[in-house]
Amino acid sequence: MLRIKLDRSLAITILILLLFTVMGTHLWNITRFALNIPIGDEWESLTSPDLLGSFNPQWMFAQHNEHRIVLTKIQTWLIYNWNHWDIRTQIFQNFIIYLGVVAALLWVLKKCNVQSVPALLIGALFLFSTRASENHSWGFQSQFHFVLLFCFCSCAALIDDKLSWPRLLAGALFSVLAIYSFSSGVPMVVAIGLVFSIFIFYGRLQLQRPKNELIKLLTYWVIVGVSLAVYFSFDYHKIN
Repeated sequence: MLRIKLDRSLAITILILLLFTVMGTHLWNITRFALNIPIGDEWESLTSPDLLGSFNPQWMFAQHNEHRIVLTKIQTWLIYNWNHWDIRTQIFQNFIIYLGVVAALLWVLKKCNVQSVPALLIGALFLFSTRASENHSWGFQSQFHFVLLFCFCSCAALIDDKLSWPRLLAGALFSVLAIYSFSSGVPMVVAIGLVFSIFIFYGRLQLQRPKNELIKLLTYWVIVGVSLAVYFSFDYHKIN
């Protein structure tokens, strides 16, 4: 029994060291090789006069192709007014946000009763593969990280056996932030809402949960519904 415990502890230690090694390698590549040169859609942002001077909410909420990338625009505006948008700064920030994405996903898995620490560490290690290298080399790519981060946080906040009002409101806020991070946040949040609805109704039927959880469910959909209504009505145009 002692040998098994020692082997498991050694395996966990090796996986943790390997995880931090891979994370550190990604971070070293970013700090060593990132260039302050725009790529693709980043050039379009540089042409906007709204990057200069005062904060312009209309520009922040305006569509970028089919997306509303409010958080990425806020991030870009802040960096532009700090160091004239040195894209290397944004690339570094994006990797820190991605670390938050991985942590949020592990949080969700833990709440889904995935108790195996080695399994969680191996899953986290897979998320640092080089397949996502493009997402770590563009400053403008924070929109992808933001939508994943807030969707995972929304899941973790909402799917809980003892859903309090603060958790409900936090989950709704995370859903709204996901919607305004990237266009894929819209279907992802709708899917989260449907799973949340099933979770609540199943609890009512099978576990005799209190009636006020239906009020919480309705509150969530009202907040998300208003956010979606604004999303599709505020100067919205379809992209052909």
